[in-house]
Amino acid sequence: MTTHSLLSTPTPTADPEPEAHPLLLAILEERVKQTKDGPGYEWAADIRRLLSPWLTSHRRSVDDMADLLAMSRRTLDRRLRSRGIKYKALASEIRFEVACRLLKDTELSLSQVAAALGYSEASAFTRAFRGWCGQAPSMWRAAHAADVLTTL
Repeated sequence: MTTHSLLSTPTPTADPEPEAHPLLLAILEERVKQTKDGPGYEWAADIRRLLSPWLTSHRRSVDDMADLLAMSRRTLDRRLRSRGIKYKALASEIRFEVACRLLKDTELSLSQVAAALGYSEASAFTRAFRGWCGQAPSMWRAAHAADVLTTL
């Protein structure tokens, strides 16, 4: 009977404490900062991605978004302002985009779309929608349903 010795190589494991490598941590933090502050980085796009799902359940304040991003409200306001964006306008724009998708891609009633966007009543949603694009959501839906049919 022959005994084989098993040679094992240690498996690399992730370091559970990145703080143990301060130089690596500093390099990574600097790279993230450069990426996020670079000319091609669309910081507002990150806000849009984070805000979009929220708007289908609740209205979120600028304070909520600042908390989510782990920054103060003043910092969030300053970063948005440096890009010529106001939080309220951005939230409204995203709400309009979500409303259009729901009207075009689903058969939800106006009351259901309104509720999904956090409006207490369909009439409030209709007023907001008219403010966004100048027509009632039912008219917009009818016009864009025709667009879908012509592209098929």
